[in-house]
Amino acid sequence: MAGPTQELGKLFIASGFVSSLGVMHMVIVFPALGGFLTQGVTYAICLSMVAAMILAYRAIRRREVMLHMRWMRLAFALGLTVSTARIYITLADTVFSVPFEQSFTIASALGLATNLAVVGFQERRRKIARS
Repeated sequence: MAGPTQELGKLFIASGFVSSLGVMHMVIVFPALGGFLTQGVTYAICLSMVAAMILAYRAIRRREVMLHMRWMRLAFALGLTVSTARIYITLADTVFSVPFEQSFTIASALGLATNLAVVGFQERRRKIARS
């Protein structure tokens, strides 16, 4: 019988797959701000998240818990990119009066960079703590 953590992991992976597929579909059906660049980056983020979740699942099946956790943290960070971008979009509007349409692409890039930097910082800190 699977424990609560296993069930939450499975739920995260399932929702991550559904969300990624949904976003990839929507970015084609509803033209994205930023055009082809935004579509391409969106696909790259979604496919990277799916890949990280697959690798995390494979790692846990091999009982490689630390590797599994690293892949899951990366998947989670990629999944939060849109939410983090919203912070930058709000800041651009509030501080610089830059409208949503003009700040969207840069804010998305900053959201991705921020989340990847946080994951990288955490990984480095964990590595130092293990040393």
